[in-house]
Amino acid sequence: MNAKELLRLIPKKYSDLQTEASLIRVFLEQNGLSHAAAGTMLSELQEKAVPEICQLLHTKASLTLPFLKSVLEEMVDLQERGKNGVVFTPDYIADYILEHTIASPCPPNARVIDPACGSGSFLLPAAEYLHRISGKPMREIISQHLYGIDISEDQTRRTRVLLTLLALLTDGTADRLSFHVATADSLACSWTDLFGCPDFDYIAGNPPYLNTHAISKKDTERLKKNFHTTRRGTFNLFYAFIEQSLRFLSERGALGFIVPNNYLSISSAEELRRLLNERRAVSMVIDFGENLVFEPVRTYSSLLFLNRRENHTIAYSMLEKSDDLPAALRCTVPCHTDAEHLNPAGWKFLSETERQNIKRIEEAGQSIGNQIKIGVATLRDNVYFLDGFDPQAGLFYKERGSLRYWIEPGAVRAIDKISEISDEAAMPGERKHILFPYTGEPDPKMPYRILEEEQLAFKFPLCYQYLIDCRPVLAARDKGKPNPVAWYAYGRSQGLNCRGPKLLFPMFSRRPKFLPEPDGEILFCNGYAITQGGRYPLEVLAKILNSDVMEYYVSRVSYCLKGDYKCYQKKYLRSFSIPEFSESEIRFLLSESSDEAINAFLFQKYRLLPE
Repeated sequence: MNAKELLRLIPKKYSDLQTEASLIRVFLEQNGLSHAAAGTMLSELQEKAVPEICQLLHTKASLTLPFLKSVLEEMVDLQERGKNGVVFTPDYIADYILEHTIASPCPPNARVIDPACGSGSFLLPAAEYLHRISGKPMREIISQHLYGIDISEDQTRRTRVLLTLLALLTDGTADRLSFHVATADSLACSWTDLFGCPDFDYIAGNPPYLNTHAISKKDTERLKKNFHTTRRGTFNLFYAFIEQSLRFLSERGALGFIVPNNYLSISSAEELRRLLNERRAVSMVIDFGENLVFEPVRTYSSLLFLNRRENHTIAYSMLEKSDDLPAALRCTVPCHTDAEHLNPAGWKFLSETERQNIKRIEEAGQSIGNQIKIGVATLRDNVYFLDGFDPQAGLFYKERGSLRYWIEPGAVRAIDKISEISDEAAMPGERKHILFPYTGEPDPKMPYRILEEEQLAFKFPLCYQYLIDCRPVLAARDKGKPNPVAWYAYGRSQGLNCRGPKLLFPMFSRRPKFLPEPDGEILFCNGYAITQGGRYPLEVLAKILNSDVMEYYVSRVSYCLKGDYKCYQKKYLRSFSIPEFSESEIRFLLSESSDEAINAFLFQKYRLLPE
């Protein structure tokens, strides 16, 4: 029986505090621990225990300390988890972080702090680790070496409870046990003032993950004012936790956090990367890649290790997809990269050979950046995308509830929804149709322009009536901001004037997937296009962009999601370049059908070094 199943058995009429008190009483009884030795805090808490719950627990559960901790964590409600960015850390992650953060032997007066301690996910294993490497009594370790802060009073109480039980299990008594566990906002207080100490030697934990949209306006303004890493645009709360931790880390100290791995590349984390670069603070990064540490929560994770020693090299490891993450983590052997090669615009941990190969790919010739275009975005696809065509009526139609709206063919265009295209052969059958309230000249060089409302109503009255009925839905786009073009215009129209043949490619794909679309009047969305305008025809570009050279490049400059899907956003592809080809080489690329032969030729053409 797991923690969630056990809690389902407890009648909902009882409060969390009554459940918690009953758990503690049963834990003491099942583990043969003296109530008298438990100390004042546990004695007072046990007074709230409920006989019905205690009897149920004795019947259904065998309470070990790890299991009790998981039950207390499960008691944190979903609202608090979302509000405070709470994600509970697996034991093997906490153990790995602590073992690679706290020195052994440990300095005699070392202070270890978790600034978002929750119910003790790191402080409990930290106490056990210090006890193991120092031989000191558990009460001494808890009283003199451990510090914790959490914004939730329930969580800090549970941390003190679990540390007390740990002392009882290890030392047989909780006599003369004291705590440095405070209920406070770690980002709004001085940790040294809070505990009356100069600094902290080891900082370990799992800081909360909250994006700007989940933070109040008042707190956002405070964070922008007080932290460099959160002063611009959108950000994540853990950026500020890292910056705050560095303020209180001792000169000899070290830090180990588990955080989302997107900080390695996303633009909102550039100030964080810049700060860590300038201080040469990074000592090691373990990237879990597409593995989900907190499954089913879809957060892609990494371990970040920092110190104050101006690191010139950084240890780095990317874990392959594994069904046994604890074993994969234990067995990983990091490689080392020069800290000088980390760019605040985005970190890529590459070997010297990989770095040289990426440089050769990017400097081989003209880059494709100017040829990459983004598709249209309606911001309400359920309004603009149509359901079908009725050949008898000669009209397109759209179902809304019990109503069927008819749409004139002149107000409709075909569109490739790139994210739903399976392969080149299936493109015609997977093509969709979209409302098109625009007009333009036959010349593909001329841009489309929005139809004036009077023109739209006169030329396409059926379409216009449908849009009128959808106007409240369209008005809600972009958080209610008025569309500067027209209330019925697409939300984003950058790709509207991308006329002419093109190569379409999705934002996420396992392999390079550049698909030719010869019909220049077909729109596209949910992806990108390579347009004409470069030195070579699209047929040549397709051979290059679908090759193993592109696969090699993207796998090293982009990032990976579950299922081995790699990100093909423009910012990762824009520096990919096309070398100069002779006429005979162009003929070879156009005529050769063997992928193996094309890949061998291109690896040689780009002068890529073997690894």
